[in-house]
Amino acid sequence: MANAFLKIPQLGIELEVPSNATIMDSGANVMVSATAPECTLLVSKVSETSPGFDFAKKQSERNLKTMIEETKTDDGWVLRYTAESRMDKTKDKHHVNIRIKAGDAHYDCSRVTNTAEHADCVLAACKSIRVVQ
Repeated sequence: MANAFLKIPQLGIELEVPSNATIMDSGANVMVSATAPECTLLVSKVSETSPGFDFAKKQSERNLKTMIEETKTDDGWVLRYTAESRMDKTKDKHHVNIRIKAGDAHYDCSRVTNTAEHADCVLAACKSIRVVQ
């Protein structure tokens, strides 16, 4: 399935997701959901005083199995890792946690997924966040 930029008017941004993605607004957070391929994520606008990189990294260390990507930027971060599932110890969960600046605002974009492919989609979508032109 082809990707397309999906506008999220509630946040004044857009991001590149599978073309069948839809928006589900739940107040402070906006869930973007796509099926075939699965690509569901949460995005929210955050203040500069929201917990920072050190807090996010410490959270990632709980049940950490493998840190796949850990990048701190001037205005955010990218954390991607696997952790042991609390429900099924034989399976890993794939975590994506990104803070990104678009325009003058900061956004958190994240998801815990069951597959690496889903995490790949979430990672690419989160990194593509930009202000609506």
